[in-house]
Amino acid sequence: MPEDAGKGMQVTAHQAELMVRGLPEKVPQETGICSDIVLSASGSVSYVPEDPALTYTWKNTGPASLNLQNFLLNLRDGEVMIPRDVVYSAATEFISRYPGAKSIELEFSVTVTDTTGATDTASGKVDLALQLEPPFLALNSADSFSIQKHESVNLSVIPDYCPFVATLFDPGVSLQWTASCPNDPRTADQLLRLSADETTASVRPYTLTPGYRYTISATLRYTSDATLSASKEFTIAVGTDSVQIRIQYAPHPSRSERGSKAGRVTLDANRASHREEPTAVTEEATLSADGTTLPGRDTL
Repeated sequence: MPEDAGKGMQVTAHQAELMVRGLPEKVPQETGICSDIVLSASGSVSYVPEDPALTYTWKNTGPASLNLQNFLLNLRDGEVMIPRDVVYSAATEFISRYPGAKSIELEFSVTVTDTTGATDTASGKVDLALQLEPPFLALNSADSFSIQKHESVNLSVIPDYCPFVATLFDPGVSLQWTASCPNDPRTADQLLRLSADETTASVRPYTLTPGYRYTISATLRYTSDATLSASKEFTIAVGTDSVQIRIQYAPHPSRSERGSKAGRVTLDANRASHREEPTAVTEEATLSADGTTLPGRDTL
């Protein structure tokens, strides 16, 4: 037998990599209770150039989880993803068996086989946290608005949380809207109209008070642990009305002025807010007699 004949029976298994959903460019050492886990041995190679086909056998070799074992049982690809529902089920299984544990070390192995039957094995470990991570809120609208009282506005968020906390009797999370204004005591229930899923809060025309600034907050919490929360804040500045007033009057002539043309006095007043900053108000007044401006105040 030629000296290098045995090389056709060799397989090199690439070290198993453990990747978390959303971070494919990294190989993290830990993952959360509600995250996908990606196992990859796609770098494995056979020393048979004309027969590169490989099969992969994955196992959960660390602390046993029936959910993980059953999921990996029939997988034969070089890269597999354990979905977060399976990870969550495994975590709850560990919690029931190890009360009080904060995390548990998972160990996976992959055995790579080529068509000649040659094999090699590699393994990898990852720490699985046994507690929920805080939920997340993303904006689905702008977070700052400048409006007039006759305009409406929609505030919207996108919640992201572990969906497996829900039960038949409890959705597992609550999304709460609050409103505050130093000059307006009304609550969110009085100012906002929520969508059916409560992710959008609408302010209807003529609801907010001109000249006031309102702060609206949305907070997402797990009902099992209210300390795990996420919030987004919105501001709404309501402009004041633009008002123009003109008052004209003619003084009653004295006895010596009777028969002569009486002078006419005009007062022009203007009150307006700036579109970019509705709470900034400009007020002006001009007094004139027969078209001639009289000395005096020109700003209220």
